[in-house]
Amino acid sequence: MWCTGCSHRVLLEGTAVANRNQRVAITVNDTFRKISSSKFKSVSRSRIYRMMDNPKFSATTDFNNRYTIRPKKSDTLYFSASGHVSQAHAVADILKQKYKYVQLEKKPPCDTSKCDTALLNRYILIAKKVKLNFIVDNCPNRIKLYSEYDAHYKVTEDMLGNYKSPTIKFRVIEPLRKPAYESDENVLLLLDEHCGELIHSGDNRINVYQAIDGRWALPYYPLNFINKEQGELLQGPKPQLINFASPVAFPIKDISAEMIAKLYPSPYYRIEGNTAIALYGNYVDDLKVLRKR
Repeated sequence: MWCTGCSHRVLLEGTAVANRNQRVAITVNDTFRKISSSKFKSVSRSRIYRMMDNPKFSATTDFNNRYTIRPKKSDTLYFSASGHVSQAHAVADILKQKYKYVQLEKKPPCDTSKCDTALLNRYILIAKKVKLNFIVDNCPNRIKLYSEYDAHYKVTEDMLGNYKSPTIKFRVIEPLRKPAYESDENVLLLLDEHCGELIHSGDNRINVYQAIDGRWALPYYPLNFINKEQGELLQGPKPQLINFASPVAFPIKDISAEMIAKLYPSPYYRIEGNTAIALYGNYVDDLKVLRKR
């Protein structure tokens, strides 16, 4: 049946609510989960940034749980928040609603077996990727807007001194950003051992680089968090000038000026042509999450 006007974009404003005032991510037609699959592995990170910043593809609720997005009438919106059951709603159906309201429910475990074991260990490692394999989700009746992977990494340095093996295997929960895990750089990992399994959240990973004095450091990045649920900031108290052993540069050719200002602000970065060069950051051993332990 032909839908008149379904190919035209509409301005859709609504409300989406999750527990604990979490922000809700809204994506058009499951776009970012599809990008995370191996079929779309070639999609560049800069293109993903542009899409995430484009209301034609995605939106995030504000502090009042409101969102604005510009889909087509024929599209479907996917609503997700960490720890909640994701929902999919046809744009045509949402437009018929008076209040355009979506309430996400807490996600029950797919595995009904219970584990009451407290957190056993936490490891903070600098490591390099050896292998990363996508996990196919066989849990029925569940829409996932994040991806899971089996990861195998080689340990470069153990920041807490409590991990004894030269390699480590763990499960990755990665919202939207699989290309970040394709990096072959050294990364800072925070891993929690719970119920016999090592789990790592995609929000808790960032590339690190050596300074000329041999210490590990990370460039300034305004969105860095190492454990959002507990509010532990990954960044140190104040970024400082870092003399990196090799230039730490990021391509910005296909990123909007607004996004460049957000991701690579002055004076923490120097813009040279189509490249942002890191000048400021924090040494890994100065981070709050390490000083607290």
